[in-house]
Amino acid sequence: MFRNRNFLMGLGIGLMISSFIFMILPTKNQDDFSTKDQSKPLSIQEIKEAANKYGYQLYTKEEIEQIKNKNQILLQPNKDKATPISFRIDKGMSTNEIADLLYKQHIIKDKQEFLKILQKQGLVKEIKAGTYTYSPNMTMKDVIVLITNKP
Repeated sequence: MFRNRNFLMGLGIGLMISSFIFMILPTKNQDDFSTKDQSKPLSIQEIKEAANKYGYQLYTKEEIEQIKNKNQILLQPNKDKATPISFRIDKGMSTNEIADLLYKQHIIKDKQEFLKILQKQGLVKEIKAGTYTYSPNMTMKDVIVLITNKP
């Protein structure tokens, strides 16, 4: 039936023997981060060096907190040194256009809140056209008072 029956049986036995040999022999992994002394845990510096080798940067919790605090300080405007901002409201501008103008110049932080306050206090029609000067220590309510009174 099979002409090469002995050949196929030999091939099968050879595959089984080679699989068994590969299971027994220890393999060497080149990406192994373990130290020579397996009982000694890796130090933080050793872990950082291994991560840097593969293009990663590791930070401790303290370093992360320092970076966060540094970024918060950089992102917070220094209101003492900030210069006043002048802006102009033209006649016929809608409240949405005014909110966009104030938002783009970083005078207000939330357009929707600004519009809600105007609506709630009935000041939508009270906004006066003119040129205004915004001081960095002003609140949103101060800005509303500023633009609803004559310049």
